[in-house]
Amino acid sequence: DVEKSFPPGTVLRLRSSTNNEDLDGFNGAGLYASRTFDPSAPATSQRSGFADVMKDVWSSLWSFRAVEERTFHKIDHFATAMGVLVHPSYGDKEAIAGVAISKNIYDPKGGGLYVNVQPGDDGVTSPDQGARPEELLLRKDARTGRYEAHTLQRSSQSDGPLLTPQQHQQLAAILEKIEAHFRGVYGKFGDDKFAMDVEFVVDNDTIRVVQARPWVDG
Repeated sequence: DVEKSFPPGTVLRLRSSTNNEDLDGFNGAGLYASRTFDPSAPATSQRSGFADVMKDVWSSLWSFRAVEERTFHKIDHFATAMGVLVHPSYGDKEAIAGVAISKNIYDPKGGGLYVNVQPGDDGVTSPDQGARPEELLLRKDARTGRYEAHTLQRSSQSDGPLLTPQQHQQLAAILEKIEAHFRGVYGKFGDDKFAMDVEFVVDNDTIRVVQARPWVDG
């Protein structure tokens, strides 16, 4: 039993991952559900335990939106599969969630790293209606070797910057390390189009990576 593999009372995060996202010409980011299970929360008519939350994540494979998107892109529904990553939730400490691409998606030849961040759990991949994330480009200064943040858009849920200058440097170093590793894994040395798509959270001022995958444009 997955729930029993964690200490009693642990709040768990269930993250969806399928074999029909991050494909050539089909991104699928935010298409499937991720949920939090709190064993101390009162049961509702829709949910009574961990298994119900797990089923909620699994069933998002067959949500109306997911079926419509796969149909449009001519993806075989019966070849699809859902996997669920279960880990302790950072809860209130997960004050910032982010998605970063290890390249400048607006100007691939201009250099830099593209970052979206938002307060709250999964505020970037599954934002509330009308919510806008903070949008940044991190670009390295050739003289100092440090990354400078260029704000493209402020978060609609914050009065100021969400990441500190120190966190900009920490995130940039993480992205560089992840990309270098996976360039070797996928044999993409010299491929200017290759980049990594990284999801992260900020836990007690520490950036923690929760998912990394090759970037699919579109």
